[in-house]
Order: sequence, then C-alpha cells, then structure tokens
Amino acid sequence: MHNINLNIENLKLWKNNEIQKGSVILNDFFLFIQIPKTSSTNVLELCKKKGLTKIMDCYRHEGLMYLENFIDSNLPVFTVVRNPYTQIFSYFFHRIYNKEIKLNNEITIKENFKNFVFKEIDNIHIRQYDYINSQKNINVNIIKFEDNNIIEILNNKFNLNLDLDSSIKFNVNIDKNYLESKNKIKDFYDDELVNLIKRKRKNEFEVFRYSLDINDILL
Repeated sequence: MHNINLNIENLKLWKNNEIQKGSVILNDFFLFIQIPKTSSTNVLELCKKKGLTKIMDCYRHEGLMYLENFIDSNLPVFTVVRNPYTQIFSYFFHRIYNKEIKLNNEITIKENFKNFVFKEIDNIHIRQYDYINSQKNINVNIIKFEDNNIIEILNNKFNLNLDLDSSIKFNVNIDKNYLESKNKIKDFYDDELVNLIKRKRKNEFEVFRYSLDINDILL
C-alpha cells in the first residue's frame, strides 16, 4: 500500500512539500481541473457555496494525472483553458501584483515581460496541457476562457444554480500596469517571443484550437 501511495504522489504536478491540502472541485456531478489564470478561482468560490468541493492532500491547482486516481472513470471532467499568449501575459502581471517579482525600472515593461517569458516559460503555472494529461484515457470537457460561459455551462449541464449574477470576482488583477497594458497586449510580442510560445505551447494551440496568429487573440 505504501508503494502505491508513493506512486500516486509522484503523479502530482505540484510537489512542493509546503502545499499540504487544497480545495478541489470534486463532487457527485463532476471534477473540475483548476488551471491557473483561467478564472478557476471564481469557479472554486461559487462551488464552495454549494458544497461542491472537498479538501484533498494536494494543491487546488492539481492535474488530472493525480486526481483521476480518486474518481470513477465515468465521472465527467471539466476544465477551462486560455489562449497561451494571454495566459502568460496575465501570469506576468499576476506575479507583479502579488509582489512576487519586481520590474526592472531600467528597461521598458515590454522588455521586462520578454525577459519574464524566457525565464518562466516552463513554469507549471502556465503549462496548461500538462493539467489534462491522463493515464486512464479520461476525456476532458474543454471550456474556453474567452467564451465567458463557464458557470452557465455547469449550471445547464447539472442544474446547479451557481450564482451567475454574483458581482464578486476573486483573484482579479487591478494592477495599474496590467489595466493599462492589457488592451495593448499584441505590442508586447515580437517575432522571437511569438515563436517561443508557438514552440513551447504547440499542444495547446492544436488541442485547444487556438490560432497561432497573435493578431487573432481576443482581449
């Protein structure tokens, strides 16, 4: 039994020993994989109000490879994905807002962003495809962040009555730099940066059906 548990532990995306327990959206209706920077915190908080979460021995942003060991193979699995260009952009400003990184004031914010992407491109926070990998061939129902219909889909599918009208938004970035920059995101990407994202996020562009063209992103 000890070896079996150890093998399951090795399947975790998040192996930080400081992360002991987290709120996972797992219930009799579905499992929801919480990919970072895809509005998953809003889904989590609304599901908590309805008793649709449980505390597990993992970080809340854990992947399917680990979580599938605790569900019936017939349980529906959902997740929200985001355009790779905008996800890493959001993550950059999230780190600034939470004072996890500091801008180098000797260079432009665009140069700061480019340096950040090259440094953090392999960070588990932004490797979306890794979150839906399955050893049991479990199908994941993909919802796109840009469609802004996450709660509506879950409500209609399972008759949950999650609060669509809630004015409370969790984990929202109100950093001045982000608010001023998000409508100019295309200007932050030069050819070198675009090619890096294309290469490193090839599976996400293909499987999630996002255009490789930076001009096609939805703000």
